[in-house]
Amino acid sequence: MSETLEERDGWLFIKHTQTSFTEPKEIANWWPLQVRFADFAHRFVNTVEARKRIGRPVIYLGNGLYRDEDGLLYRLVDGGQTKAQFTHITDVPEPKQRGRTLPMQWRDGCWQKQTSRGWRRA
Repeated sequence: MSETLEERDGWLFIKHTQTSFTEPKEIANWWPLQVRFADFAHRFVNTVEARKRIGRPVIYLGNGLYRDEDGLLYRLVDGGQTKAQFTHITDVPEPKQRGRTLPMQWRDGCWQKQTSRGWRRA
């Protein structure tokens, strides 16, 4: 599970990514900040400095408030009641195996293979 500051179509979002425990899917929810990237970039010396912040991790502080590693705060539109504007679901591919192929299964949010010692993370 990770949360990063992202830009999409000129707007800033908090992207929350997690994997499903029951099936091999990665779910990404995009939470709107209602701040245009151009307005965000005015806070910095140039747009290159602002662009460096895109993709960096943020920490959830509660009630729709996030903080990055430099201490900048970001608040969702409706605080903790904000609904995700976009949701993307992608498949998590089965890992490649070398040599003898072992049975693989999605268990507890990750691929696991059955070895002579039982189920192990792949």
